[in-house]
Amino acid sequence: MTPLPVPLAMRTTLTTTMLLLLLPNLPASLAAEDGNPAQFGKFQDGVYDRHPALFFSARDVAGLRASAGASSHAHIASRLREAALTMMERRDDHLPPWDPLEFGAIWNEIYGNNLAAMAFYSFLYPEDAGARDFTIEYMDRMAAQPNWLVTLYPKDEVPIGHSLAGFATAYDLMYEHLDSTRRSKYLVALVNSTEYMYRMSFIRGWGFQYLQNHQPTNAVALLMGGLVIMNDGYHREAAVWVKQAMSIMGKSMFITNEVTDGSLNEGVAYGSYLSRSLLKYIFFAKRHFNISHEDNIWVKKHFDFYYRSLQPGFQRTVGISDSNYNWYYGPEAHLVFLDTYVLRDGSGNWLASIINTFRPKNGTGASFRAHRWCTLHLEYIWYDATLTPTPPPDYGTPALHHFESWGVVTYGSPQPARVNATFVGFKSGKIGGAAVNDIVREKRYPEWVNGWRNFNPGHEHPDQNTFIFAPNGVPFIVEGLYGPKFTWHSNVPMFSTNPLPARQLCKPPWVGQMVEVCDWNWVTCEKSSVCNFNGRVLAAAEQNGTVFIRGDSADAYEAGLGLSSLVRDVVLLNPQLALVVDHVRLDAGSAVSGAASFFHNLDWSFEQEEKGILHGAKIPRPDGDYSLYWTDDQNRSPRALLVDEPYPPGFQIKGTHFVQIEFGVRKPLTRLAYVFLGPAMALESLVMVPREESVDVVVQVNGQTYTVLLNSQLLVESANASYCEVTHGSGDAKKTFRATGSATAGNASSPGYKGDHVQRLAESLQLLDVVFDKIAEDVDECANSMQGCEQLCVNTIGSFHCACRPGFHLDANSTACLVSPTTRAPVTAVTWTAATDRQTTAKGSGARTRRLPDPAILTLLTAVVAAAAARSL
Repeated sequence: MTPLPVPLAMRTTLTTTMLLLLLPNLPASLAAEDGNPAQFGKFQDGVYDRHPALFFSARDVAGLRASAGASSHAHIASRLREAALTMMERRDDHLPPWDPLEFGAIWNEIYGNNLAAMAFYSFLYPEDAGARDFTIEYMDRMAAQPNWLVTLYPKDEVPIGHSLAGFATAYDLMYEHLDSTRRSKYLVALVNSTEYMYRMSFIRGWGFQYLQNHQPTNAVALLMGGLVIMNDGYHREAAVWVKQAMSIMGKSMFITNEVTDGSLNEGVAYGSYLSRSLLKYIFFAKRHFNISHEDNIWVKKHFDFYYRSLQPGFQRTVGISDSNYNWYYGPEAHLVFLDTYVLRDGSGNWLASIINTFRPKNGTGASFRAHRWCTLHLEYIWYDATLTPTPPPDYGTPALHHFESWGVVTYGSPQPARVNATFVGFKSGKIGGAAVNDIVREKRYPEWVNGWRNFNPGHEHPDQNTFIFAPNGVPFIVEGLYGPKFTWHSNVPMFSTNPLPARQLCKPPWVGQMVEVCDWNWVTCEKSSVCNFNGRVLAAAEQNGTVFIRGDSADAYEAGLGLSSLVRDVVLLNPQLALVVDHVRLDAGSAVSGAASFFHNLDWSFEQEEKGILHGAKIPRPDGDYSLYWTDDQNRSPRALLVDEPYPPGFQIKGTHFVQIEFGVRKPLTRLAYVFLGPAMALESLVMVPREESVDVVVQVNGQTYTVLLNSQLLVESANASYCEVTHGSGDAKKTFRATGSATAGNASSPGYKGDHVQRLAESLQLLDVVFDKIAEDVDECANSMQGCEQLCVNTIGSFHCACRPGFHLDANSTACLVSPTTRAPVTAVTWTAATDRQTTAKGSGARTRRLPDPAILTLLTAVVAAAAARSL
């Protein structure tokens, strides 16, 4: 469909805005207090004079609008302008459909996500009549829907969560531009959806399943709807809804405090989805109820989740779990929030800026259309321009980082993409992360948690002991990202055994890890024992660029295989040379006879390669070949299968390319070695020399010899014993690296059970009552006079404001009403039928109904509309 042209007046306004943003050193009339977003997070003590009130108050409006013309905010304002222009020029692609059947036909989070950005742009630039009209039509279409669900997912409230959060934000921001009829109709939509979410919070999993993206998405939407409605006088009902949302999120924050490394087990992509709403909750809790989470351990460490997961070049991240190439939401808004309210050192502003600078605009790694603009208003509101963007002290120097709760080790992030800028990633941890796993196993928080029922690690993959490698910043060995949850997509071994296990196998005769799911669905823990099996990191060490990581994943496979241990060693010998060794130790009665190893690339196919008796594979690139070779401890190197495998329809990733290497295994111990080389490395030989409890791996490249001694024992009892010793010889010069470890070097447990959690949550919820009581005492300033308003006086909590009948708009003094120059098209006809208590929409195909809220709420709503109409006579 050809996009409709943007009206000339709209284009002129946007062009003028663009020119203003490009003017350097434009003087700002922004007061210091108004210009510091940290002021917006301050407790309001229930003092709301009118809309806006959700993120900031009416007294902040002038300062925010002034900042739109200041150079300090130009980098965010220009993206808002680009978003608004794109949506208006391609209106058919971005406006919600009128037809409810069409609105609910596909996953529709895009409408709520984009509405918030469009409304904030219209708020910042009130002189842009074209943007204002577009935003109001957007809201008309949203309000005309019988509900915001997706037809195929009637029991999934996440689409409502996105729509409700966006609509509540837009209503709060656009209030001054809405006539009384629209205010009433929009309020009905808000009340309906908020009340529905409140009821569903007692039924659906998101009401009691912690640390998964559905919960904060929906609970914070419930909170936002309640806060906005409460500001319009619905104190009694909205207070109940807000309190339920705060109770859900308060429990979640207790549990996040156990995650001491700042991570989220759903991975960086879904983690950015989850933390978007977690950070909004933290902001709202402080601003509206004086509940502080400044001492939360997870919040303090969350910067590492973005900083230490970045691959060189700032475009890709670790792809653990159901992941994109990078982030689903933000993470610029997340980072400026952390800088403004937690870090205060400029590092968040710096990382947000550098990610935005290097983020791909199209193709691989580009933001999805539904997510691209949804955090822009948050980034603008939270950005503190007084914090000079400053990289952390170790920026540009490759460093080893261990996310102990997550069970993930990274090396090399972040740094610019260049020759020898290398990234290594490794995962071996507890399902759901150590914090969640320990809470379930140790039965912590018994009042809130009843085993795995209260957690949903559905986005986990069968990836214990997974390995990724990006020499020169080139993604050579990568994860399978958001695709089928198959073991062979995760760079880990599978095993053949006779007889085969009784359970369904996804790739017969190969047996994968226990959390493998053959129907491409979700990992389920509640009715299965699979989540009791975990991997663990045994050692992680680095010295002068040599890196050693060891993990054990035997527990991730079913006990019937007879794996007494499955240890993987990863040794980075130089920036373009990595060695991986698997130690497969079998019980005496094990029926395992073979192992298959898999290594993936999502972008390019592999080609066969040979080097003497060694078989290998390579990916030809403009800068040279990226290659791998393999052998076992009897120096046998079988030819591999090279596979191009498409993903089933419906996944964002189209497919993968992988090397499948099959070895025979022996009792009690077999070692398998793989060497990975960047284009500057030419392999000369790869030899294994086995011993009873150790193995030497000798790698010769470019005339240099690396001798790697690896102890094959699972645990080293002596603190002085080595897991790994690397001797690097070149001529007469030799360098030695030694890494030690112990059983305690694995994933650290979370801080432990806090017995006062129930009392502490109760005390924090009591703070809500202080605010609720203050709001409930509001006096109706419009009851006995018009307060100087020409047509309508509208009471709000703590104050009042003037309004106009349809066809009029307020003058500059916000008291008199002027005839509007043009009359907008009427909204979808809406009628109330007292006999059925239902709202019927005339627009769209077929008879559609929308359930009205509780009769008490309807009575209040009707009374407000009637009072406003009476005062207008």
